[in-house]
Amino acid sequence: ALLAEELWDLKSTRIFCTTCPAHWMNFQNSCYFFSFKSKPWKIAQQFCEDEGANLVIVNSGIEQNFLVKHMGNDQVFWIGLTDTDKENHWIWVDNTTLSVFWGKDEPNNAGSGEDCATLRFSGKWNDPCSCPRQPIAPLLLY
Repeated sequence: ALLAEELWDLKSTRIFCTTCPAHWMNFQNSCYFFSFKSKPWKIAQQFCEDEGANLVIVNSGIEQNFLVKHMGNDQVFWIGLTDTDKENHWIWVDNTTLSVFWGKDEPNNAGSGEDCATLRFSGKWNDPCSCPRQPIAPLLLY
């Protein structure tokens, strides 16, 4: 009976053991791949899909801090946020809405056509779409 209780406690606390593929980083039951090859946003998203993932969807400050911690001081990465379908209506690649880490005066669509989002090393988001950037692709493990 004691063993059954301990097993129940383990199951109820939802402890997961995850193994990530080579070169992927484990964080909160997901695996993250930081690509250092620059690509346009759409190609970066396709790259992630080919790996069974999407561009990263930032769901919390804890996840945001994890991502920034693993970036270099001058790096900028694509995230899975876009307003391609409707200007200033930002949606994640899974069709959910959330955008809480924009930089000052962002998103601003400066010069128009800024329909993609990046994560800067400062931890803030920006909405440029013109320059190729590196993708972050999380692989969710359950």
